[in-house]
Formats: sequence, structure tokens, C-alpha cells
Amino acid sequence: MPATAPITRTVGDVLDRFRAAKSDQIATIYARRNPGVVTWGVKFGDMDKLAKQIKRDSDLARDLWATGILEARLLACKIVEPTDLSEAEIDRWVQDLDFPTLADFFAGVVYRTPFARDKMVAWTGSGAEFVRRAGFVLVADFAADPSSDASDAELRAYLDQIRTEIHGSPNWARETMNLVPIAIGKRNEALFPLAIETARVYGKVAVFHGDKTNCKVWDAVAALHDPKVVFKAP
Repeated sequence: MPATAPITRTVGDVLDRFRAAKSDQIATIYARRNPGVVTWGVKFGDMDKLAKQIKRDSDLARDLWATGILEARLLACKIVEPTDLSEAEIDRWVQDLDFPTLADFFAGVVYRTPFARDKMVAWTGSGAEFVRRAGFVLVADFAADPSSDASDAELRAYLDQIRTEIHGSPNWARETMNLVPIAIGKRNEALFPLAIETARVYGKVAVFHGDKTNCKVWDAVAALHDPKVVFKAP
């Protein structure tokens, strides 16, 4: 992506940058995650460069989200000021999620709002694939943040839910539900054995990452025992 021209704060300028950087090959890779996603095939590194130039611009983020383009929405998550989003906007945007990384980025935004806990509770009870995924990303964020007020009892309840519901959950929600025990177990010594037990009970998790991909499903038990695996809240 050319970096010489200054970025203006318009959707048109951002989309022009995307057009200059897009790749059919990258678009094909993204579409394997969800064939219905609208993607231009812009690399994450190019989106990061653009986000650093723009910094924070919530109005532009709203306009980018409205395009329906995956990369525009990913960039929106990077430049929006979380506390500028109203609860109504959050409730609308979550219904637009159609890509695993977008759900993760969006949950990271919501975690930095006053609505994070309410949305965690609501979305982890949803049957919609990406809404549910975003909800469990929030659980992982609360668990991974040492300053959060998540109680052990609250996190134990989520371990119970994961143990009983993971295999019946939609594909991309399953992937994140398998990661949550890792974040919970690494929060403190009391939760560690409960997270191990949970992961052992539900066992191997099947996740389809799309055709022609080499992505592997995490072994939660192994990750819990690995000191190099660290979860960080956004």
C-alpha cells in the first residue's frame, strides 16, 4: 500500500488505498473462512499501516462499517473510540459480524465500553455463530485481564457452559469456546484445575477452518500447561 500520500478522513480515500493494495489471492484466502463475506483481499499489515495514520476517528469508523466490506469493518474496529459507541450501535454492529477475526476485533472494542459485561452475558447465550463467538471472546478478555472484576464463580459457570455446549455450538463459536478455558485457567491457581478438567471432559474439538487451510485446533490442556501461552486482554 503506497504510504506517500497523506490519508484524508473520508471513506473514499480509504477505499482508494484498499483498491491499490487489494489482492485476489488474499481475497480467496479470506473467503475460505466464510464464502459469503465481502472482501477485497487487503493484507492485515496494510490495514495496520492505515490505522496508524488515521489514529482515532469514530465518524470515519461508522462510515467504513456501513460499507459492508470486511477490511473496512476491520479497520473501523482499529480506529473507533470504543466509548463513542452507543449500546444501540453495538447491538446493530454485532448482527453484521460475518468473519471470525472481525468478531474478535469487535469484541475487543466492546470490552473497552461500559456495556462489556451485559453483552458477554447476552451473546454467550446466542445461537448465532459470530455473535456467540464475540460473547466468548469477551469471556476470555475478562479472564485474561488481571484488573477485571470477573469472579471465580462467574468464570466457573462459563466453564460449565462450555463443557456442556461446545460440541453443539456453531463452528466459529466452537473455536473460541475451546480457547476460553485456557484464559480462565491461567487467571489464578484456583481456576487452573477446573479449566484442565473442563478441557479434558469435552476433549477434541472439530473446527472447519475452510478449504485448503493448514490451521490447527488448539489443544487446550497442552496450552494450559505451557507457560509460553499467555492471553492478554485488549
